[in-house]
Amino acid sequence: MFSTFLDRLGNWNPQLLRELKGRLKPRNVIIAIALSVVSQFLILSTAWLALPGDATPRAITENIHPDNRYCTGSSDYYLPKCILIPHTYHYEVNWQLWNQDLFTWLNIILTFALVVIGSYLLISNLNKEQRRGTLNFIRLSPRSAFNVLGGQLIGVPILVYLAIAIAIPLLLSSSSGAGLGVTQLISFFGLVGITSLTIFSIALLFGLISFGLGGFQAWLASGLIFGLEVAATQIGLHSPEDLTAFNWVGLFSPLTSLRYLIPGLDARSYSPIYFLFHKLEFSSFSLLVWINALLFITWTWQALRRKFHNPTVPWIRRRDSYLSTLCFQGMILGFTLQPLSSMEHWNANRWTESAFATVAFLNFGYFLTLIIALSPAWQALQDWSRFRQMSEAKSGREGLFNDLILGAKSPPLVAYGLNLAIAVSCLTVWIILSPITEKTLTLWGILACASLMMIYACLSHVIMLTRLRRRGIWATAAIFASFILPVVVLGIFYEVPKIGLLAPILAPWLTIFEGAPFALPNLFSVLIQWGMIAVLTVLSTQQLHRLGKSASQRLLVGSGRV
Repeated sequence: MFSTFLDRLGNWNPQLLRELKGRLKPRNVIIAIALSVVSQFLILSTAWLALPGDATPRAITENIHPDNRYCTGSSDYYLPKCILIPHTYHYEVNWQLWNQDLFTWLNIILTFALVVIGSYLLISNLNKEQRRGTLNFIRLSPRSAFNVLGGQLIGVPILVYLAIAIAIPLLLSSSSGAGLGVTQLISFFGLVGITSLTIFSIALLFGLISFGLGGFQAWLASGLIFGLEVAATQIGLHSPEDLTAFNWVGLFSPLTSLRYLIPGLDARSYSPIYFLFHKLEFSSFSLLVWINALLFITWTWQALRRKFHNPTVPWIRRRDSYLSTLCFQGMILGFTLQPLSSMEHWNANRWTESAFATVAFLNFGYFLTLIIALSPAWQALQDWSRFRQMSEAKSGREGLFNDLILGAKSPPLVAYGLNLAIAVSCLTVWIILSPITEKTLTLWGILACASLMMIYACLSHVIMLTRLRRRGIWATAAIFASFILPVVVLGIFYEVPKIGLLAPILAPWLTIFEGAPFALPNLFSVLIQWGMIAVLTVLSTQQLHRLGKSASQRLLVGSGRV
């Protein structure tokens, strides 16, 4: 019967069966179970030691009441006083609070172990397959990318899943003592599952596009994911009211939902979370997490399917990029739209300045990622330029604009500009609806920031058209230098008027704050940025034309037509 099950499993997903056979060996299973049991014992022991001990005869005689978090007496400052159970040496204990803390710490440790260790194993396994040459062999199989990568997603971290499954009885026991209902528990585990699937999908994509980093990629990705989960948990639990767009980051940690399940966590939060002027409860927050996760999973798996079968294609189709930009703006701006009554310690202007800076920061990261996601390979650009020049000689320029908007091998600048236009339109609507008084100045700041992002895209495209080795690293370094150096120069020479005039051009986000010593964005600074875009666009067009012309000449010489 077991052999029949294995045959069926192998027919359904050979990659999953291969991973399970390689990892579910008796020695590995025993180690995983032992680590899980020992970890639970240490966590439970630590929690038990935090309880108040038995009363000493001296404490009873002198009527001494020690302080402890889990006692039930009155609280003069922070910790409540311990009260003896009549006719015993034991203190009364708030077991519900103790179980709530145990449930919280169990979930923190297990969630971090799941996403960090699981991501490391997935990326490390992909790198190992690439080094051995078996990944290219798997690509040639008739199985789909979903079948192969899905088998790895289930099979590679199987020992982590096993270790966490061993901890479920303790989780259920602590949740029962904490007063959580079955529906709440199932909903929470669903959030853990969908968020982990999102992180694992992103980890698989990172593993497919970062083979050049060698064995370091797994450590780098797991470190970044650990940092993301720490930041997402802190932001989600505390919800800073002046940086509301960052609440979107909190959707990537299922631990954020604990603020709705554990009353003590919500009481220590700074402010509630709002989305589109509505205060989020557990059900609405869970729905938002699912929507965000499903959007990420959909586009990530589209990118995985494209990169798995053809590593040289862009991550995302251009028609999908426009929708993803619209969804991203809707998500981050939705968190900034909240009632004025929630801004207890901030006036409208100061709050909107901070919110705008947060939105600009998140958009900066998104559009830098989009530069990489939309960029075709050097060979693809050369082939497109060559065949475009040959087709123009026969049939003119029909279909060029459509190819620049939707094509996968054409230069990405037009598509990138359309994505920026979508973002600027959304931000303009948001500024009009926001309580800020300096709307004109902020709109100039948005336009200047969008123009600067277009400069980065053009600069990256120019470098990607050169014959330099490791063009991607050079392009990343150039963008990083273009971002950091103006900030450093302005930070050192901010009192010099001539230096301050460069701020709206090279660092426009620094000029939107009240009382900033830099010159403000205006038509002149935006026109200078557009001039830089025009120069870089002409330069890239010339490079592209030269690249295609030389390839066409070699092709024609080889065929004897020249």
